[in-house]
Formats: sequence, C-alpha cells, structure tokens
Amino acid sequence: MSNAVIPRILGDDYQACVFWLKACELFQEHTNVSKVAYEYDKYKGFDDVVVSYDPYITDEFGNPIEADYYQVKFSVAHGDYFTYKDLTDPSFINADSISFLERLYQTQQNDKHPNRNFRFYLITTKHIHPNDPLRKLVSNNGGEIRFKDLFKGGPRSEMGKLRKSWLKHLHLSNEEELHNILRPLRIETSSDKLEKMLSILNTNLICSGLKPVESSKQTHPYFDLIRSLLKKQQKEFTQKSLQKWCEKEGLWKGLNRLNSSTQIGIRSFYRWAGNMEHETEQMICLGKYFQNRYIKDKTSWEEKIIPEVKMFLSSLNPNNTYDLQLDSHCSIAYLAGYFLDPKSGINIAPIQKSSKGKEVWRPNWLHEEQSYPTWTETTIMVDPLGTDVALAISVRHDITADVKFYVQKTSIPVKKILFFNVGEGPSAMAVKDGNHAWLLADQIASRIGSRTFEERQGKLHIFFAGPNGLMFFLGQLGRAFGSSTLYEYDYDTRLQGAYEPSLSFPIKQT
Repeated sequence: MSNAVIPRILGDDYQACVFWLKACELFQEHTNVSKVAYEYDKYKGFDDVVVSYDPYITDEFGNPIEADYYQVKFSVAHGDYFTYKDLTDPSFINADSISFLERLYQTQQNDKHPNRNFRFYLITTKHIHPNDPLRKLVSNNGGEIRFKDLFKGGPRSEMGKLRKSWLKHLHLSNEEELHNILRPLRIETSSDKLEKMLSILNTNLICSGLKPVESSKQTHPYFDLIRSLLKKQQKEFTQKSLQKWCEKEGLWKGLNRLNSSTQIGIRSFYRWAGNMEHETEQMICLGKYFQNRYIKDKTSWEEKIIPEVKMFLSSLNPNNTYDLQLDSHCSIAYLAGYFLDPKSGINIAPIQKSSKGKEVWRPNWLHEEQSYPTWTETTIMVDPLGTDVALAISVRHDITADVKFYVQKTSIPVKKILFFNVGEGPSAMAVKDGNHAWLLADQIASRIGSRTFEERQGKLHIFFAGPNGLMFFLGQLGRAFGSSTLYEYDYDTRLQGAYEPSLSFPIKQT
C-alpha cells in the first residue's frame, strides 16, 4: 500500500470515530441531540460531522445553539503544531486556494438563514504551537475565542499583529466584522491517538446500549456501517433511525439506565465530556482553570478549585441520594471524596465508566461477599535521612518507573516509596465494582495508618493511576492521612516523571 494512502485511511477512521462519539449522545438520558449527520454537505468545509439540537442548547456566551458543524483534521505525526498564520494558508486544510478562515467567512456569508445560531468546529490532532499567540486565544472551556485577549493591545502588540493579519486576509474594514466572523468558531485539539480514541468510543458505545468492538477485530463494524450508508446517501440520523440500522447489523444491545438518584457532576476537562450538562441535574465545570489537562495557574488549585468544589458539594441535601459523575482530574475526584466523607451524611456514590458501561459504584454489603483481588505491596528505600513517604498506586497502568524518576530528580525528602498493584497487575479491569473499589481504598487507608510515628510526622506524597471512583473513596478516608500532597501527571507531554503537585491536605480553613 502506498504510504500516501495510509494517512487518508487513518483520517477517515478518525472522522468516523468522532461521528460515533457524537452519535452515542442520541441514546443518552436527558439529551438535546436530535440528529447526527456524516458528510452532510450543507456547509462546505464543515461537513464532516453535524450535530443538531432540539430543544436548543446554550453556548459558552449564553447564546442558543441549534447545530454544530465539524471539520475533522487528522495528522499522522505526533507533536505536529499549527499557528494563527496556518489558518490563512489553504494548504493547512489541503485546499488549493481557500484558507480555513476564508471558508469560515464564506460559510456565514452564504448562509440563507443568517439568524440561526450555529457553531463551526475545527477538531484536529495537531496542537497550537506553544509560542504562538493563538494558544492564548483558544479557550479550554469549549474552544471558543477569548475576545478580551484578542482585542487587547495596540497595533504593534502581539495581538495587534494577529488582528491585522486576519483583517487583511479576509479583506475586512473593521474589528467588529472580525468579531462577528469568529464568534461561532470553536477549535479543539487532542493528543489522543486513534487507539485511545477507539477505547473511549467503546466505553461510549456500551453506555449507549451498543455492542463494544473487540480489540482483536481487524475491521470496525461501526465505521463500515456508516460508510456503507453513505454510499446509499443515508447521511442524517435520528435516534430511532440509527438504532434501526444498528439492530439490523446486530450491534444493538439495549439500554440499562441508571437508577433514579439525582445525577450531579464535576468536570475539569472538556475532551469527550461535553455532554455532562445534559446528563446531570447539577454540575460545575472547572475547565476554565486548565489548558487541556494542564493547570494554567498553580495557585488556582487552592484559591479557586477548592472553594468552588466545596461550595457545590455543600449545597447537597442529606435527604437525597446522589450519583456523582467525575470527568475530572484524579485530584478533584479525591477532593470531592474528602468533602463527602462518611460523616458528611450525604448518600453519594461515584459513576464509573467501564467495559460494562456506566456503573454506579455504591458499595452494597447486602450481597454475598466475593473474593476480590487485593493489593501487592513493594517498598523501596530512597533516602534513609528522609522524613516523607511516597505512595504510588498503579491500577490502570504501571507508574513505578515514573514515580521513581520524579522522586529522585526532585528535592522532596522522601525516605521510601510504597508501590501498590492490584492482583496480577494493572489493567482496565483491575477493579471489579463499587464494593471492590471501597475495599481497596480501605486497605490503602489501613496501610497509611500503620506508618511509624516518625513517618506520620512527615508528609505523604500520593501518585495515582486508576479509576476516579477509587480515588473518590480514597478521598473519603483521606482526613486520617495527615499532611499529604497529590500529584497530577502531564498527559500532554507524556515525559518520564512528568508530575506536578496539585492539592495539599489538610485543607486550610476559610
């Protein structure tokens, strides 16, 4: 096969994956998604995927949105970057004469219904160059343009030069016109490889009543289905029509809805978590404090995130039962558990996405006890003169090497590292259910409590790779851990030992 063909095939798979991730929302409870389309050529350049809403949703500025139009751009090379100038270069979108910005402009100029409210998305596996001013303009909340930053500074400033470039390219006479053209634009970048995207898609398929795809399969039945339907000019789908086609192909399992508890949520990253507003009755979004998964200002952990999470959770009613969706950093899942410890009086359990779909991990000891895999503990000494203990918990994947590297390259006074692995080793299936997660958290808490008197005078450093449901339970027990600090891994760079401290406990009283 020609090397030029491979990127095109992978790009088609990536587009199909985005379509099915959006299509899964048709089957979710409380969804506003009414139709999803594939290669729907209403607006040239934004025809890869289309999502329609009925009733409408509101965007990041509070405006009603009837539909979202997506252009999906896939790049084979990991670490590819683009700049604000690329948006004026036709080759960026593999075009001969029309740039991305010109296409965005023409789309709005040619719209026969200019009063309708749409968003136009660029989804790309490329990242904005870290030194380019565009990086400061794209919001991590929903990918919208930060107009306060765009129109800041004079003509010689960094943003002034960017504005001048775009105004000249689009032949615009004033900045108000530029504002109107950019208002519906959204830019989403992702470092997720196609393999990880397929894993995310499998979880969403299961949660939507559709059969997952075995990793051993050489072909993808959902991608084949949508391409086959495209040949028949079947491009637009409702929940009913798409379910019919999935049933015909043997891909439909049926929905297993969550119980009648009040659904609430905490979100700190937007990637594949954008539907939380429609799946919960109450939620908070902390995405404004992050660029992708990386925190913009380290002081926000203590000064912004802790107070917002505390205020949100303090409004819960002890007479209600809650299911908590956590599309968040593991530190925030721990923080939620910390505020909702067993003494809080709130009946709450985390919702965990797994190979079984969405499960409410509410421990239930009325059923017959199972024999669950337990922890395997390994200890290594780092510095006999150290005062602290590091805890490395490997559930989803092994973080042993990363934690060793981080502890050795930093100046934190760690005496020893406690490594914990579940059963036969890390995997997506290591934690079986809510009962198992609670038992594992309790076992960790017992081990932390057994530290020597001298060790308990020092700090506990917690590194974690596993389900947020387990981290939530660990947080519920965290008040007994003494002085401790959590760490987040930088998934953008994926460098060895790429950890940063996040939250520290006990929390200062405000």
